[in-house]
Amino acid sequence: MRHTSAMFKNLEHILTCHEDKAVWKLDRERKLYTILVDRVSSSVEAYDAQESAVRYL
Repeated sequence: MRHTSAMFKNLEHILTCHEDKAVWKLDRERKLYTILVDRVSSSVEAYDAQESAVRYL
C-alpha cells in the first residue's frame, strides 16, 4: 500500500475492521469523514457526513 502511516495520524477511531476492508473515522478541519480502506486493491475513499464520496486519497 502506497499510503503512509503519517496520512492516518489524525484518524480517531477504527469503526470496523475486516479481512479486506477497514473503515475509519477522520475529523479533519472540523469536518467528519469516513475513510474506507480496501486492502485488496489498496484504494482509499473518503466520505463526508452525507456518505457521498468526496475524494480518493
